[in-house]
Parts: sequence; C-alpha cells; structure tokens
Amino acid sequence: MVIKIEIRASVAMATYNGEKYLAVGGSSMQPTIKPGATVAYETVSFSDLKVDDIIVFKRPSDTAQVIGRITLIDSDGLQAKGDNNAQPYEWKVTSEMLIGKVTRIDNPP
Repeated sequence: MVIKIEIRASVAMATYNGEKYLAVGGSSMQPTIKPGATVAYETVSFSDLKVDDIIVFKRPSDTAQVIGRITLIDSDGLQAKGDNNAQPYEWKVTSEMLIGKVTRIDNPP
C-alpha cells in the first residue's frame, strides 16, 4: 500500500491506489463541502468543464490549492467561487492552474 500526502494551505492532498483525494480544512465551500471533508477528484480536460462543476485549482499568487464552483466560462478562463463566498475569486482559472474536477464528497457527520 502506498499513500502519498502533501499539505498545502488548508487542503491536504493524497493519492491512494491511484485515486486522488483532498482533506479540506477551509469553509469557503460550505454547506456543500464541510471543513474536515474528504473529496475525490480526477484529472480532466479543461474544455470538458462546465458551469456548476466543482474544481480544484492552484491560486495564482502562491500556488496554494483552492476548491471552487465554476460560475462562468469565457475566453479568459473559468470564474469560480466558494459556495459560502458572496463574490467569485478575483482571478480567472486557466488550464495551467487546473488540478482536477471533484468527483465525490465525503462530509464529516
């Protein structure tokens, strides 16, 4: 059994049996994703993403991992925001910033 874990900002990343997981520490995606949740994600093509998909991406200022919901797609990239945030993130997500698409959410009780 091989488990690889990286911790960056409020998200811990792990790979187990070829699947990719994140342990979430922040609250920006509440109530959809609660602090302490584990989410699974997969690598996808940037062009396959659509509005309302939940994605994992690198923040441009320091490359910390962020989880957000796509609210708009245009020629400049993807606009995303946390479900618990009033405003979208101040930057557009580009293909270089994309880590993956969330495929499963396991919230704590």
